[in-house]
Amino acid sequence: MPERAHYQWPFLDDVHRAQASAMDAWAGEHLSDAHADDVDARESLRHVVATLPARERRILTLRFFGERTQAEIAAELSISQMHVSRLLSRTLARLREHLVDGAPLPTSWTPPT
Repeated sequence: MPERAHYQWPFLDDVHRAQASAMDAWAGEHLSDAHADDVDARESLRHVVATLPARERRILTLRFFGERTQAEIAAELSISQMHVSRLLSRTLARLREHLVDGAPLPTSWTPPT
C-alpha cells in the first residue's frame, strides 16, 4: 500500500512559532519577576518562622504542613483547641504584620543560632 502524502500547512508552523516566541517573551518578562518574588517571600517566611518559639512553630507546622486540625494539634500538645486557635491567630497576625507591614519581630522571637 502506498504511503499517503502528508500535506503540511507551512503558515501554521509560522503561526505556532510566533505564538511560542511571544509566550516565551511574556514569560521572560513576567514569570521571572514573579518567581523571584516567590523565592524572596519564601526565604523571608522561612527566616521568620525559624525565629518563632518552639510551640508556635510546631503548631504552624502541624496545621499547614501536616494538615492537622486544631483539635488534633491540641490533643498532641495537651492543650485546649481554643488555646491552639488563639496561638495560631496571634502568630499568623504577627507574621502578617512583619512580612506585609514591615513591623518589627516580637522580642520573644529570637533569630536561630
